[in-house]
Amino acid sequence: MMLSFLVCRMVLQNTLVSMYDSRQVIEDVTIPVLYNIELDLFQNSLSTVVTDALELFSFLNYNKSILRQSVMKYLRDFGYNAAICKTKWGSSGGVTSGNYEFIDVIRSDSSNQMINHYIIDLDFAAEFEIARPTNYYKRMLQSLRKAKVKK
Repeated sequence: MMLSFLVCRMVLQNTLVSMYDSRQVIEDVTIPVLYNIELDLFQNSLSTVVTDALELFSFLNYNKSILRQSVMKYLRDFGYNAAICKTKWGSSGGVTSGNYEFIDVIRSDSSNQMINHYIIDLDFAAEFEIARPTNYYKRMLQSLRKAKVKK
């Protein structure tokens, strides 16, 4: 009897630790995203221009390709070196084939020595939509920016 009690207690403790670890991992990943913690001023500025462009071209949401093209041109008008990039992959090892389109902004210093790429996903939040979200998940999803700009 005592042995089964100890086993149950150990399983319960491991479950609680595992639940805490899972919660901590989720918080560690989501807090920077939720509060949009970024220290890169270029990235922050670019993100603001992308947000403005999405508001300006919101009437194009029905056609993602035209929206992406319009945002890319808007960025170029603001002096950014922007282009639309496409990537495709074939099915392999149980992974189905697919493709992905994004806007790539290149930032180089005045001597063109250091080059940074910034990837813009105009439909970032939609990637996290699921069939039956919990209330917590819905709140988290609503707090995500529609578009994401990352180095």
